[in-house]
Amino acid sequence: HRGSAGTFWLLMTAGACFYLLGQLVWSFYAWVLRASAPTISLADLFWNLQTGLFFAALFYLLFREKSISQGIRFLFDCIMILLIVGTVSWEFVIRPNLQTMLSSPEGFGQAAVLSYPITDFGILLCLFVLHFAYTPLFDRRVLALITFGFVVFIGGDTVYVLDVISGKYQAGQWYDLLWSAGLFAYGFAGWYASHPEDRPVAEARFVSVARLLRLLFPYAGFAILFLLMLRRIDKPDAVVAGTVMVTVLILVRQISMLLENERLVNRLKQMLEKSEFLASHDDLSGLPNKRLFEQKAQEAIEKASLDGQPLAVLFLDLDRFKYINDSLGHVTGDELIRQVAERIRGIVPETYIVARQGGDEFTILTGPLASSRQAQALAESILRAAAEPFKVGVHEIQTSTSIGIAVYPEDGLSIADLMKHADAAMYQAKELGGGRFRFFTPTLKDGMLRSILMERALRHALDHNELFLCYQPQVCSKDMTIVGAEALLRWRNADGHLVPPSDFVPLAEDTGLIVPIGDWVIRTACRQAVEWEREGRPPLKIAVNVSPRQLVQDGFVDKVAGILKETGMASSRLIIEITEGVALQNTKETTDTLLRLKALGLHISMDD
Repeated sequence: HRGSAGTFWLLMTAGACFYLLGQLVWSFYAWVLRASAPTISLADLFWNLQTGLFFAALFYLLFREKSISQGIRFLFDCIMILLIVGTVSWEFVIRPNLQTMLSSPEGFGQAAVLSYPITDFGILLCLFVLHFAYTPLFDRRVLALITFGFVVFIGGDTVYVLDVISGKYQAGQWYDLLWSAGLFAYGFAGWYASHPEDRPVAEARFVSVARLLRLLFPYAGFAILFLLMLRRIDKPDAVVAGTVMVTVLILVRQISMLLENERLVNRLKQMLEKSEFLASHDDLSGLPNKRLFEQKAQEAIEKASLDGQPLAVLFLDLDRFKYINDSLGHVTGDELIRQVAERIRGIVPETYIVARQGGDEFTILTGPLASSRQAQALAESILRAAAEPFKVGVHEIQTSTSIGIAVYPEDGLSIADLMKHADAAMYQAKELGGGRFRFFTPTLKDGMLRSILMERALRHALDHNELFLCYQPQVCSKDMTIVGAEALLRWRNADGHLVPPSDFVPLAEDTGLIVPIGDWVIRTACRQAVEWEREGRPPLKIAVNVSPRQLVQDGFVDKVAGILKETGMASSRLIIEITEGVALQNTKETTDTLLRLKALGLHISMDD
């Protein structure tokens, strides 16, 4: 056994050893000296030590397993039960025989054996706690054996004490077997506990019944004392004194429980407040999150609609953050986000709401504005602050931010529209080079509508075979023979018009459609190369352009390997062309992907 259980069984073993020493002393008198042992002997000392160690084992286990507040409540329960049992014992057992014991020649010895029931009371208290504990401390069978052992032991002590007090005790009584049976039960319980499976899970029914008994048991004893006290209220004695003390303990216990409940309520309130804060704030920057921002913004818009005062939403995005995050690491990127949030918070008035939308995006909701110039002045202050270098660890990072501004009510009547329009203005600022702000304009709205319609048409094109490939031959300069071809993506819409790649490829990149389109391009180009070879043409190398979004998607290399296997295309004939921007990024993720593609046998080239 280990831990508190190990100490428990160690104390139980020590108690059993003291019982054995007591038996040896008793046997020495009976078998060696051929005489009756005195009423009080060294054996009684050992037996009392044995019972005390049993009590200490139970007490140690219980108070090691319980919290401080539970331990205090149990301690009050134990003291109450001790007073109740002690008072009843005094009234019906000790006091009626006290005069007889004191007048008897062996009266001192008879009084001394009362130490057995006193220590037994302690064991009874611990058994009460053990059975009514908040969670089971032992397997049910182990607990049953321990309980059986203590009950028969206490039963033997009780009959022994009654015989001694009445003067009827003689050696070799039937109840001597009870002590041996108790020790046997302890030993078997210890053996069984040393071969545990899993710690038993508290059943809901068991916990509720234990709680009910834990509450009722002390008060049931108090009710018995109170009824006894009513019969002698005019003549104060031990029963009255015991009842008064138990009453005081109950009052103190209830007061302590009320104080503990108050502490628990305050702690629960703090936990709820913390939980609400975490649910409504970004854990990295400490700023309100998107949900709280939209909630506060909606409330502000409703108030502004009544007051007739304009508001503004500013949408901020850090420039080159992905490159910083990928090249310097996520820890550096997170610290940069924290410092940017701190700078913005230091500039923005306290009445404004600053939130982190996620990633490197922030939003600001202003208070009532006299004019849009106030929003512009705030944006200019943020741009100047963001342009100052950030000291992150050993790095000094220079960055900037792009800001889009949408004003209520001109640019939208709902927070969703204002956010969407501020986002569009921010993207225009970024397209112009970043490090600047832009207000939302109707022209931007028209551009957004065109982008939405274009995205919908592009999705339709992918599903209805409107996309096709043109192949630009690659010629050997020595003998002017065709050695390969570059696959070029084209789109002929449902009206039969060609859509310029410069119109739809950037949109595909922004929306993520470039991933399924890119997969289609690789598969179609490989099939065409294999088809040409089957027609008797020389094997040609095929070059396809791959976007940065394709390179960082999970499973891209496995997808390419699957396409090669599916089409029968030799990997040495497929050329992956990447842009100069991808090569300059040189992130670990991109580099690993390119190395794995080369390991398949593919060629990597730079797109001119």
